[in-house]
Amino acid sequence: MYSWGDNAYGQLGNNRTGDSRALPDRVQGMPKVKQISAGCDFSLALLENGTVYPWGRGIHGQMGSGSRATSAVPRQVLGLENIVKVDAGCHHALALTADDTVKSWGYNFHGQLGNSSTKSSTVPVDVDWLEDVSDIEAGAHHNYAQTSDRHVRGWGIKQYGQLLENGEDFDANTSRTNRTAPVETPRLDGVQHLAAGARHGAAVTSGGVFTWGRKGEGQLGNGTTVSRYESVKLPNDGSAIKNVATSLGGNTPYAY
Repeated sequence: MYSWGDNAYGQLGNNRTGDSRALPDRVQGMPKVKQISAGCDFSLALLENGTVYPWGRGIHGQMGSGSRATSAVPRQVLGLENIVKVDAGCHHALALTADDTVKSWGYNFHGQLGNSSTKSSTVPVDVDWLEDVSDIEAGAHHNYAQTSDRHVRGWGIKQYGQLLENGEDFDANTSRTNRTAPVETPRLDGVQHLAAGARHGAAVTSGGVFTWGRKGEGQLGNGTTVSRYESVKLPNDGSAIKNVATSLGGNTPYAY
């Protein structure tokens, strides 16, 4: 594993803080890395043996260590084993277990840990009501989980309609209550690939690429900067698109 760039909180994993790096350098002590995920000022690595190592800023418990300390080197999340995927939100983290359930830890002001509370956690907790999960997607402050039969549940902040709940009033002035536990998101059932961004989402379906949520910088891709509280289809031909990705700190989606 290699890292480069900003290191204000030790997010390069080189046992230093405050010195940026303009060239990639190997992160020491991390053999056989299977997957990595970058959040806001912290990162996660999943090793081939199913263990998880975070590093960087820990003020909200992102390190999963039981404290709020920052770590400039990767440190294992104790008690978290048999993990098959990780995903970092802005200040929280998700982990998909081998038995198809989901763990979470870190910041929880908007309910993004999904454990029916708004209390942040410095250690992993169980996300409520989830089983048979095949994929997880962490946004800045909201998340999606997809099951093996392609049903989708979402939780966390929904200020801009990020969770696409059925029956939701899409008026811009409507007050929306955040979801502290996963809720069904029928509008996303059957999607082929999902991505959760800062305050928006994107999905690939058999009919093309769809986006929804906040749109102040044009991140929904349909030629306007008006936020949408229901999904919109991108105007270009998306038949060749298989995947989508979005940035957490900014508002830039990608489709490929």
